[in-house]
Amino acid sequence: MATRQRRRRVVPERLTQSELERLLAAPSLRCPTGRRNHVLMRLMAHAALRCDEALQLRAADVRDAELRVQGKGGKARVVPLDRDTEHVLRAWLAERPASANGRVFTTLGGRPLSTRYVRAMLEREAEAADVPLRRRTAPSEANPEGTWSRAWPHLLRHTGASMALEGSLPGQTRPLTLEEVRAWLGHSHLTTTSIYLHADTRAMREALRGEPEPEDEVAALKAQLAALTERLARVEAKRGA
Repeated sequence: MATRQRRRRVVPERLTQSELERLLAAPSLRCPTGRRNHVLMRLMAHAALRCDEALQLRAADVRDAELRVQGKGGKARVVPLDRDTEHVLRAWLAERPASANGRVFTTLGGRPLSTRYVRAMLEREAEAADVPLRRRTAPSEANPEGTWSRAWPHLLRHTGASMALEGSLPGQTRPLTLEEVRAWLGHSHLTTTSIYLHADTRAMREALRGEPEPEDEVAALKAQLAALTERLARVEAKRGA
C-alpha cells in the first residue's frame, strides 16, 4: 500500500516594515485611482484582508471603527481598524464614484475591480517602490530552492498577520495573541495561524551581529521553523483527539 506523502508547510514570506511603508507610499495621492489603490493596499496589509474580501466590501460593511467581512465559506467576522486606516477609508467612501452601487472599490466608471487588476496594480507599484512583492513556492526534489511567483496580493495579509503578532501595526499597544490573530484572520484552526510564529531572521542577525543574513542561512533557518511548525501541528492534533 502506497504511503501518502505529507505536504510540507511553508513559512510565509513577508515584507519588512520599511518595505511595506514604501509600497503604501507608491500610489500617487493626486489622482482618484491612486487614493483608491492606497486604501485597498492598506486594508490588505493593516487589516489583513484577503484580496477577494477587500473587493467584496460594501459601504454598509464599514461600522464605526470596524469592518464586517465575508470570508471563506461565507464565514463573517468583525475586523477592527487602526485610526489612520479608518480615516483614509472614510475619505475614500466620501469620494468614490456615485455609480459604485454600494461597493467600496470600483473603477472610476463604477464597475467592480477584478483580482487580475489588483495583481497588475501591485506589480506596478511594487516595482516603482523597489519592493519584492513575490511568493516563493514550496521546495521539491526537482527544485530544492522553490520558485518565485509574480506579484502576490496575499503577501500583504501575511505581513499584517506577522506585524500583529509582533505588536508593530500602526497604533498597536501590545502584540496580539495567537488566538486573537486567528479570529482576526478568520482561520478555523489555530494550526493554520501558527505558521506566522516565525522569526524575522534578517532583523535577528542585524541585531546580534550587525550584518545582513546570507541567503543560505535564511533558507536553513526557515526550514527549521517549518519543521517546528509541523511538530506543533502534530502535538495539537494529539491534544484534540
